[in-house]
Amino acid sequence: MTELLAQQIRLETGFPCHIASQNLQPEEGHIYLAPGDHHMVINPPPVSLGLNQKPKANFMRPSADVLFESASKVFGEFCVAVILSGMGRDGARGAGTIKAGAGAVFVESPGKTSVPSMPRTALDSRVVSASLPLGLIGEAINHQVTLSNKKLLHRKREE
Repeated sequence: MTELLAQQIRLETGFPCHIASQNLQPEEGHIYLAPGDHHMVINPPPVSLGLNQKPKANFMRPSADVLFESASKVFGEFCVAVILSGMGRDGARGAGTIKAGAGAVFVESPGKTSVPSMPRTALDSRVVSASLPLGLIGEAINHQVTLSNKKLLHRKREE
């Protein structure tokens, strides 16, 4: 099922989409999905993807909370998370970690999703930077990355 999702993402986005493997070094412009029954995490620099079968979070494995919490530790204020349509509470706790670290959290507008509970829970938790229609989320990500790049350049100039 995960491979079918990867194929659909490739078709819809035009970006390469892969099933993650242990210690894989992610490439810019690529999308990675956690394999079934494995949490995916971001390992500290040199950045790589990790997989584990630690206990389920929110009755889920893989869990967005596990991924978001690890990403927040590695990327801090430069972390960007997206919560799309989905069932349950997964993602809200991890989104809170990202927001507390000054990162950005975007959610798909719950009124426009087929299953709104994941974005709704994040909104209710007040950890969201913006709630947007699906078609505007890519633009928001690009804008956030541009801001982050400007921050990094400014810091390097000050050094």
